[in-house]
Amino acid sequence: AARTLDQYGFKVHLVEKDDHLGGHAVKWACMATDECRNCGACLSVELVDRMQYCSNTQVYLNTDIESLQPMGEGYRATLTGGARTDLEVDALVLATGMRPFDASQLESLQYGRHPRVITTADLNHLLQSGALSGMLDQEQAPAVAFIQCVGSRNKRLGYDYCSQVCCKVALRQAGKLRQLYPESNLSIFHIDLQLIGKEIRTQARELANEVSLLQGVAGEIRIDEQTGKLVIIREETSSGERQAHHFDLVVLAVGMRPADNLLELLKPIGVPFDSWGFLSSQNPLPARVQVAGAGRFPTDIVGAMLQGVNAAHCIAGDLVESADNKKTPATIAVFGNGPEGRRVARAIQDAGYSALLLEEQTVSGNDAPPCELIAPARVTGLGGSAGNFTLRYVKEGQTAQRQVMALVVANGVERRSPAPSLPVVSLPEIEGAMATDSGNISSRVVFLLDQHGPEDKTNFRRALECAVALSGSGREVTIVMEKVLVHAADGQKLYDRARKQGVRFLRAADAGAVRIAKVDGGFELTMQDSTLGDLELVLGCDLVVVAEEILPALQTARIAGLIKEPLDREGFAQAANVRLRPINSRKKGIFYLGRCHEENDDGDLDREIRNLICQLALMDRRAPGADETALIDERLCGRCLTCFRTCPHGAVAIVNDRQPQIQPNACVGCGLCVSQCPARAISLGPTPLNPGKEGQTVVYACRRSGSLAASRALDSGLITPDESLAIVQVPCCRSRIGIQELLDAIQAGARRVVVAACHQGNCQSVDADGTPDAHLRHRAGSIGLTDTEVSWHTLAANEPVRLQQILVPAAPDTRKAQ
Repeated sequence: AARTLDQYGFKVHLVEKDDHLGGHAVKWACMATDECRNCGACLSVELVDRMQYCSNTQVYLNTDIESLQPMGEGYRATLTGGARTDLEVDALVLATGMRPFDASQLESLQYGRHPRVITTADLNHLLQSGALSGMLDQEQAPAVAFIQCVGSRNKRLGYDYCSQVCCKVALRQAGKLRQLYPESNLSIFHIDLQLIGKEIRTQARELANEVSLLQGVAGEIRIDEQTGKLVIIREETSSGERQAHHFDLVVLAVGMRPADNLLELLKPIGVPFDSWGFLSSQNPLPARVQVAGAGRFPTDIVGAMLQGVNAAHCIAGDLVESADNKKTPATIAVFGNGPEGRRVARAIQDAGYSALLLEEQTVSGNDAPPCELIAPARVTGLGGSAGNFTLRYVKEGQTAQRQVMALVVANGVERRSPAPSLPVVSLPEIEGAMATDSGNISSRVVFLLDQHGPEDKTNFRRALECAVALSGSGREVTIVMEKVLVHAADGQKLYDRARKQGVRFLRAADAGAVRIAKVDGGFELTMQDSTLGDLELVLGCDLVVVAEEILPALQTARIAGLIKEPLDREGFAQAANVRLRPINSRKKGIFYLGRCHEENDDGDLDREIRNLICQLALMDRRAPGADETALIDERLCGRCLTCFRTCPHGAVAIVNDRQPQIQPNACVGCGLCVSQCPARAISLGPTPLNPGKEGQTVVYACRRSGSLAASRALDSGLITPDESLAIVQVPCCRSRIGIQELLDAIQAGARRVVVAACHQGNCQSVDADGTPDAHLRHRAGSIGLTDTEVSWHTLAANEPVRLQQILVPAAPDTRKAQ
């Protein structure tokens, strides 16, 4: 939020009660295994680093806000830190964060009483500090249990909400432990795994054969007096017998609570709170006050970043004049093919831009946005760069082109209804019947979910809302599903309401566990409930409702090829790379919104639209700490066009007589063109990379990962700054470091060369599946460079201990060898 306001040019006061920026997340560990797992923890370190370039922002560390009072159209804030200070400000952004639930409140779970019962937050700190080895290395095959929903979904404690991120955290931590301890036995005890979000289903599927996913959470952890093991008693589904599971470590997935002492501070300015103590999202905020992050409700790191940007943009809109007086509004193209594209185009038009909506087919309906609509139109080409794209398309056999400032992909998804041969109706059909003729809906209704794999969150919400409405009017309603999804602030309340009204919930392990047969007077479902062992259930009903399968839209892959951007591993738009999410692509000026790239509901799309409008408003302003731009020396350039062919950002244009030229508004400063240029005609920055000196260990460190890890390692004393070590910051190791840079260091006398790059899938520059390390290793080996002379490592910004381990390898573990 501060960085965005700084970019707008406002004077910003960033008040932090701790001695560091970044909150809890800056202390969390990287969850990458063979590739990035999209946890986003490294982003907090990078954001803290970027703050040093914010010239309009003053940071106050170790500072509390003693009081807030209204003052005219603004507010007075009294700060207490080194000295008592009064600030008179025009607006407030409340980014008050969260605190983990105190698991010691649940004495039966042994937290604070047994050293091997820890929380997910504790495990993060142990992984980041390298201290976990002292706890588990004595075990050849350690047994580790995760217990979900500790301090969440708990009505007795008053925390009857889902903390949204705990299931993803546990899955990623389990994957990390599996990498560190390949023979480990891992179990996750859960109520319902909340598989919501980009690629999380894929991650869960990959872990399914390596981690036991066990229905039901433990209310008690016992201690085996003879072995010292931690014991969880569980009733086995197949046999119905109670069995004891023994573990070396139990990890409690604790929920999020709002920060302390907010009510007393914020009550004088009229900020509303909900029943859980979060800053209410249901009631209006005071004028010129915005909320971002987990202070409003539990969210993940990427979501908090989006909210921070949006809050800043709303503040800026309150404090500056409207942009409606633009003489010639810039044109923004939208690839749409349904209601989402039209909604995005309408919002762009309302923000003072000229929206150009292109649809491949004419969409029926009366919601045509107040903008230029070209349909049916097939886009055939895209040239230029941010601020001046050339869009080519065909309409009615005629080719045309337009110049646009930016491009938005919002083409939605394909929804596949159940096969006509099945005796069922689709979810949209029952919704339509309820809206037009609810009195004729049958008295016994079954909703059959999770038939295409883990259900989409919007499908589950829609089915739950229908079930509540039908049961409220006297129908007998049953929902058959694998997992209950309780996303958003009211998800648990809606589920509880359904149960209270008599909606029955039955669990089917998969789609094959349910058989449907047509019988006299209706249908018969035969199934096994996954919590009832071998017991077979037979349900009679009049109507079976199945949710649609949600698939990437047919044109999504073609659009991705057109703009030369990768898809994610499930075939949807936008790679899962957290450096680009929530809405950005590798190419400046191209954005993704809606279901085409993320599992979004209407509220999510609203937030993405606000984020888009903010980024459009800032496109002409360079962000603090923005990347350098590569330059081509035309005297040396051989015009081979290697740079044009290899740049993944579309930043190289061809001008007069085949002369390549770097476009500053598209270049991200990765250096790929520099390393690929055979004529060495391209430079990045005023000086070339430092190859080091005689006898040094030279570390080429990516500025977004390895370089930040090195800074933290130096600050904490993990590595010692001396003449034997040269840390060379590189804009992007995967792009910039080639065989020539390795040879330069060796020829300068380097004893060892270490490349510290971003994890695969977490590089802002190259393809998510790019593997330049393998290519470099092959070339280095072919010219006689050994692994002791040159080594390639992936490293996150929050892995300073791992960098220490790379530079100072530990002695061999003779105990394990024996």
